[in-house]
Amino acid sequence: MASKSVRGYSRLIILLVISSVLFVGGVIADAILSQEDRTVPPSLLEADIDTLVDGLERGTFSSAYIGRIKEVNNDLNVVNEINPDALSIASQLDAERSKGLVRGPLHGIPILVKDTIATNDLMNTTAGSYALLGAKVPADSTVVQNLRKAGAIILGKTNLSQWGSIRSLNSTNGWSAVGGQTHGVFYPNQDPSGSSSGSGVATTLGLATGCLGGETDGSITDPASYNNIVGVKPTVGLVSRHLVVPISERMDTVGPMTRTVKDAAYILQGIAGVDPLDNYTSAIPGQTVPDFVSACNLSALAGARLGVPRNVISLMANSTTESVVEAFEESLGVLRSAGAIIVENADFPAAEDFLGNYNLNLEIMGADFVVNLKQYLDLLVYNPANITSLVDLRSFTQSSPLEEYKIRDTGIWDAALQNWDNTEPGFWAAYQQALYYCNEGGLLGAIKQHDLDAVILPSHFSWDWAAAVGAPIVSIPMGAYPPNQPVQMDTWGLVETGPNIPFGIGFLGAKFTDAKLIGLAYAYEQRTMAQKTVRPYIVPRFELRDVLGQGTTNGRTTSAFLCDQLALVDCIFLVPIKEDEIQEIQSESDFLVKDPKYEHEKPYQLRYDVGKDFPETNMTEERKPIMIRDFRSFQNSRSLYEYGFTSAKLSRPFAATDFRTNEEVEGSYYPEIEGILRQLYPASDRIKILEHDFRKRHAQFPNKENFEHQQPSVLAHIDFTMKSAARTAEAAFQIAPDQYRRLVTVNFWKSFQGPGNDWPLALCDRRTFRRGLNSSAVDVVYYDSFTENESMYHSPEYFWYYFKDLGDDEVIAFVQTDSDEDRGSGVPHVSFFNPEADEDAMPRRSIEVRAFVFFT
Repeated sequence: MASKSVRGYSRLIILLVISSVLFVGGVIADAILSQEDRTVPPSLLEADIDTLVDGLERGTFSSAYIGRIKEVNNDLNVVNEINPDALSIASQLDAERSKGLVRGPLHGIPILVKDTIATNDLMNTTAGSYALLGAKVPADSTVVQNLRKAGAIILGKTNLSQWGSIRSLNSTNGWSAVGGQTHGVFYPNQDPSGSSSGSGVATTLGLATGCLGGETDGSITDPASYNNIVGVKPTVGLVSRHLVVPISERMDTVGPMTRTVKDAAYILQGIAGVDPLDNYTSAIPGQTVPDFVSACNLSALAGARLGVPRNVISLMANSTTESVVEAFEESLGVLRSAGAIIVENADFPAAEDFLGNYNLNLEIMGADFVVNLKQYLDLLVYNPANITSLVDLRSFTQSSPLEEYKIRDTGIWDAALQNWDNTEPGFWAAYQQALYYCNEGGLLGAIKQHDLDAVILPSHFSWDWAAAVGAPIVSIPMGAYPPNQPVQMDTWGLVETGPNIPFGIGFLGAKFTDAKLIGLAYAYEQRTMAQKTVRPYIVPRFELRDVLGQGTTNGRTTSAFLCDQLALVDCIFLVPIKEDEIQEIQSESDFLVKDPKYEHEKPYQLRYDVGKDFPETNMTEERKPIMIRDFRSFQNSRSLYEYGFTSAKLSRPFAATDFRTNEEVEGSYYPEIEGILRQLYPASDRIKILEHDFRKRHAQFPNKENFEHQQPSVLAHIDFTMKSAARTAEAAFQIAPDQYRRLVTVNFWKSFQGPGNDWPLALCDRRTFRRGLNSSAVDVVYYDSFTENESMYHSPEYFWYYFKDLGDDEVIAFVQTDSDEDRGSGVPHVSFFNPEADEDAMPRRSIEVRAFVFFT
C-alpha cells in the first residue's frame, strides 16, 4: 500500500509547480482528498523541503491528477523555459524511491535555475540574449551535475537581468530580450531587483521548491531582499562556476534562493564542493564541505559577536530607507535576546572612499568579462550565432532589433572594450584598491579588528562590501515598507520602494564561514518568521489540495491520466531554428511616408464623400519590399506574449457556409472566439466582441478600384490606438476607463475559402516595432463617427511572418492594443501578394473579428 501511495509523487510536485508557474485559476473539479488520510496538504506558497520529503516518505498523498491549466506567466515573465524532460525524470526518481533508493533530501525535489547555468539537455542557456539561443554546451554545468546526482529535478530556467546586469547602463532589473520584463509581486509593477530576478519571484510564489541564482555583486542578495525570501551568496570558490555564463572569475558565485534558511542549507549542501574544472574551489578548507544543515541550530546566536558598521548605515541611508533602518534597530533587540553580542561602531574605515569610487567594482567586472566570456564561448560545441568575443556580442546586440539596442544601450561593454582587461597592469592596480576597500578598509578588516563572527546590515546596504573579496552573505526577510510608504519609481516606471515591498537583513562573514552565517540566520529566522508577515498581492490559487485524489480516473490509472494531462501544459520551450530551414517570401507593402508636415498636420482618411474640393486624405504612401517568413517554424506557447500573435484551434472546421449571415457568425463563430480568449487571457474579467467584417478579393484586385466588397488592405497598420480603444470601449460597451485596470484589444483573422495563401495576412513581430517612433496616429473619419488607427513608416528592421496553409479549424489571433505597455505594443499587419500561391487558387475570402478583453 505504501509503494502505491508514493508512486507518482515527484510527478505530482512537477505538475503542481508547472501549474503554479502558469497560475492555474480556480479549483479543479472532482479533486478529492484521500478517504484514508485527511491530512491537510501544505500550501505551495509555504511548503519547504522537509514537508515535501515527509509526504514522499510517508505516502501522505496517495495519487494526484491535474486538470487543464491556464497560463499567466506572461504577466510576470518569471520563467524562460520549462524542462520538457521534467516529468520523465520525476518518473525515474519515483521508481528509485519505490525500490528503497533515496539519494538524499533533494530526491524528487524540483528546482529552477537561473538562465546562466548551463544544462546539456533540450533547454537553452541564453543569459537572456538571443545571441546564445540554440548554443550547446559539452556537458551540464557542475552545479547541475551535483543537483542531478542528489536527485533534484531541474524544472526549468528563470529569467534574469540580461547578462547578469553587465550590458547596459540604462536598462532595468529583470529585463532580458529572451524573457521580457520580470515583475515583483508585492506591489503593482514592482522592481524585482536583479540580476537573479526570476529566481527571486519564482521562489516567493512557490513555483519551485527552490531556485539557484548567481551573484557577482548583489545579484542574489538584493533580489532575496526585494522578494521576501532567503538568499545565500556563498564564498567564491565554495561552489563551482564551471559552465555558468560568467562575469568575473574573482566575484562570481552560484547560490540557493529559498523560502527558508534550512532549504537553502539543503541545496547548498548539494551543490558545494571541489571541482577540478574550477580552480577557485581548491581553496575550500581541507577540501571538505561543512554540514550546512546541521548548522541550522536555534542556539547559534548565543554568544555570537555581531558587528554593526554604523558609518555604513549612515552613509547609505536616505529618506526612502527610514522604515528599513527602524526594522533593523528592532532586529538588534531580537538578536540580543537570543544571546548575541552586538558590537556597535564596527565601522569600515574606507567606507566613504569606497562609495565615492563606486564604479571601481564595475570596471573590474568589465575587465574580467572581456576575458572570461571568451573562455566560456570557447567551450561551446555549437554556436549558431558565431559569437566568439565581447566584440562579436556587442555587434550582434547592436544589430538585432530583438535586443532593444539604443533603448537599452551597451554602455558597460563599450567601457570595458575601451578600458584595460584583466591581463594588464591597470587592472591589477584597480583590483588591489578594491581588495583594500573590502579587506582591511572594510568588511574583513572589521571582522578581524573586533573579533566578529559576522557583520550585520540591511541587505540592500550589504553586498558591495563583500564582492571584491568573494566573501559570503546570507540575506533573510526582515519586514516590509508600511502602507504609507511613498512610491518611488525608476525612469522606466518600475516601483523601487512602496507599500508592502519587502526588505531583508544580511549576515556577512569572512571567507568560508558560510556554515556559521547559515546558523546565525536560521536562529534569527526562527525567532522572527518575518517572511510570514508579508504577503504578495498576486498568489497562485492552485494548491496540492486541488489535485489530490486516489484510485483511477475514468477507468485509467492516475499515472496514465497524469501523462495525458501533461500534454495539456503549454511548456515554455524555445526551439532553435537553423537558418537554412527558414523559408522567406519576398513581396511588398505600402507604408506611410515620414512627411515633416505631420508635425503640425495630423494624417487623416475620409471614408465618405465630402465634395470634390476636399481631399480624401493628406497621407503620402510608398511601396517597399518586405521579406515574410512562415511562422510555423517559430511558433511556441509564448508566441502571443512575445511576437504578439499566434494561431489557435477552433472546436471544428469552419467553412464559407458558416459565414453566410451576420446572425450565423454571431451565433456560432463568436462563442468560439470568446472561448479562445478565455484560454489566452485566463485572468481576464470581461470579454466583449465589437464587430466583424468580411473581405472578398476581386479577381482584378489590385489592378482596378471601386469594388463591391472590401478588398485586402495593402497599407501596414494597427486598427486602434490606445486612445481610440478606450473611447470605443466606452461608446460600444459603456465601460469607462476607471472601470478596468487593463484593456487588451485582439483581432482574429480567418480565411474561409481555401488555405488562405491568396493575399494572406502578414504580421510584424511587435518586438521589432516601436509605437510612435515607427508609426503615426491617423484620424479615420466616417459620416457619423470617427476613430483613430496607426499607419506604419517603413523600417528594414521589421520581422514579418505569415501562416502558410491555414486550416479550416485554425484562426490567427493578434494583439492590437494593450493598456499595460510593459507587455508590448500592438501588431502591425498588412495583406500581401504571395508569389508562391497556386495560380488557380480561389480569390481570398476572409473574416476579421475585433474583440475587447477587460481586467478589472
